[in-house]
Amino acid sequence: AMSSVHAREYTPAELNTRFAEYLINHYGVDPDVTWLLDYNEVHLLLQANPDGRKKAETGLSWRKNTNENYCGATSNSRGADLNRNYPFYWNSCDPGDGCSSGNACDTDYRGPSAASEPETQAVVNYVRSQYPDLRADDLSAAAPMTTSGLFLDLHSYSQLVLWPWGFTATPAPNSSALQTLGRKFAYFNNYTPQQSVGLYPTDGTTDDFAYGELGLPAYTFELGTNFFQDCTTFENTIVPNNLPALLYGLKSLRRPYQNPAGPDTLNVSVTPTSTLTGSTITLTATANDTRYRSGSGEPTQNIAAARYSLDAPSWITGTTTYPLNAIDGAFNNPIESLQAGVNLSGLSTGRHIIFVESRDANGNWGPPTAVFVWITLAPDSTIIGTIRAQDTGNPLDGAHISATLGTTLTFHATSLANGTYQLDVLAGIYDLHAVKYGYHGTTINAVQVQVGITASQDITLTPAAFYTVTGVVSDRDTGQPLSATIQVDGYPDAPIQTNASTGYYSITLAEDIAYTFQVNAMGYLPLDRSVGPLTSDRVEDFALDVDRDACIAPGYTFHGLHEAFTTTGTPTGWSVVNNVGSAGWRFDDPEPRGNLTGGSGNFAIADSDYAGSENMDTELRTPVLNFSALNAVTLTFKTDFYRYASEVADVDVSVNGASGPWMTVWHKSGASYRGPRTETLDLTTQAAGQANVMLRFRYYNANYEWWWQVDDVEIGRCMASVFSAPIFDPSAAAQ
Repeated sequence: AMSSVHAREYTPAELNTRFAEYLINHYGVDPDVTWLLDYNEVHLLLQANPDGRKKAETGLSWRKNTNENYCGATSNSRGADLNRNYPFYWNSCDPGDGCSSGNACDTDYRGPSAASEPETQAVVNYVRSQYPDLRADDLSAAAPMTTSGLFLDLHSYSQLVLWPWGFTATPAPNSSALQTLGRKFAYFNNYTPQQSVGLYPTDGTTDDFAYGELGLPAYTFELGTNFFQDCTTFENTIVPNNLPALLYGLKSLRRPYQNPAGPDTLNVSVTPTSTLTGSTITLTATANDTRYRSGSGEPTQNIAAARYSLDAPSWITGTTTYPLNAIDGAFNNPIESLQAGVNLSGLSTGRHIIFVESRDANGNWGPPTAVFVWITLAPDSTIIGTIRAQDTGNPLDGAHISATLGTTLTFHATSLANGTYQLDVLAGIYDLHAVKYGYHGTTINAVQVQVGITASQDITLTPAAFYTVTGVVSDRDTGQPLSATIQVDGYPDAPIQTNASTGYYSITLAEDIAYTFQVNAMGYLPLDRSVGPLTSDRVEDFALDVDRDACIAPGYTFHGLHEAFTTTGTPTGWSVVNNVGSAGWRFDDPEPRGNLTGGSGNFAIADSDYAGSENMDTELRTPVLNFSALNAVTLTFKTDFYRYASEVADVDVSVNGASGPWMTVWHKSGASYRGPRTETLDLTTQAAGQANVMLRFRYYNANYEWWWQVDDVEIGRCMASVFSAPIFDPSAAAQ
């Protein structure tokens, strides 16, 4: 990780230094930092442009190095832009693309030749010495998916995560994997993830060199909001948001093209944290496959498996892995709670480390997360006994027994089919606690255990009362019964299913437990509700809301307009109205920029930078829409608004077609509103019940500014009823 190649960018060098300090201070304390430094090398170049930094410290906005051969020995415009001087496809852009300059006094002067500068040569030679060359030096050869290592260049500012290429809009050969890790980084710092060229074209950059020549996944972080960042923003926002991103990059080093597509393993803990040799501890964790920048469009999958290993990660030869189970009994969600019993037999006293990792349904293993456990002495005594039911005297299997010594040690066991249990413990005085579903838990205090002597303690559990919970699951809007699955947390058996025709369910549950009912039906939003502890039979009905975004519930259809801008021409029924000049909305990405909205393929763009000095006030109008039969209307669209100085982006609604008046329902000015973003607006008040609705996306006050992109416009409502009137007539002339 290198930083501050541009001298005036103070934030990157300080963040890189904080990263070094964090790793050193947390080694041996934090289990993740400990294993990361045990199994990886971290090379941090804190000041990539030290001579330039000294000039910036005088108060100058100094970007380049201080080479006196360019633009005059004493000029404050002298030097070369080091981040346009790297050798891979140096000076490769077409003239006029603005990638770099051949004028020695310009801030982005590329130097007289590739890698002409000593700072560039030092970095290039060092990076080449650390990594093998894993790809051909062309634009089509992909690096192996098993590539190890990562290259980061920390810059400021713009709040972006960028990856190659910067000199062409053509995606890099490993673009999908680069995008996935970029979107993962952006989950932590909430920056905009995009291919580098999407900011503006560049050539001769550090990350294009590292990826292009060696095949390393390479990224630029554009940190913060200023070159000379204020300390409050740095301490309160930049450091806490970007340190986790850097740590995730370190976690992914072994397989950076693979692991980021897999689930994150979170909240890893053991109970107890300190125990005896030969004991069994409880390991819990959460697997989460959804942690990408919100709205980025990165696909997620259900969790399919999880595993753990002791004292070495799974990829070390000879390491044995063991499974963790889904606590709810099935791997069928993108977020799963995990649990396993870990037998510590054969391990020496002292600190040990447990590695936990998860796999999604596409076969992607995410990076591991670790937890420490301490083993003290070997057990010197035993508690044995039998668990029986108070009413019948029959032995009970599957009862959980815990023995607690003071506040530091707890030992666990489960009764066998004949009701017997055995706890291997240290000598001492214990509190025994036994629980089993359907029975009242009980505690026996002051069970005394002596060295080498087996203590016997039988336990009797009193049956709990049972009550019946019944109800109906229905559609909140229509009242129609639903076929639904009800998972009851706290109930040991499988989920129950409602009657498909009536929506009715019935379940008998024990008292004294606070249950959580999790109700799911295809095409509906899930509903959770706490039920209990029960003291009598009760009725619990559930009314589910349709998932109108997905609109896949049986009998439901989206009534409205969806436009994905799949061609380079104006879509049927739409129109472009230019209030000033001839430059307006286009669908062919003329610069090109690439789709930065989170959508895919073609999109609509009003590109003021491409139009140059021509003023822009341009409207993209929908067809006239008939919502007279809808009682609610929602607008969704993907967007990327990159503002330079004065431009404005508005979404307006008219209920009188093109004649207006127009009501503004979405307004952006004063700052960029970068994608990928998905916007959802409730237009019920403005548009529901109206027969002549029109929307316009208006971009104005733009003169040599940046752009506004829009994609996947959807307006209407997911409804159960079928309407005879069409939403719009595609054959009608655009207004």
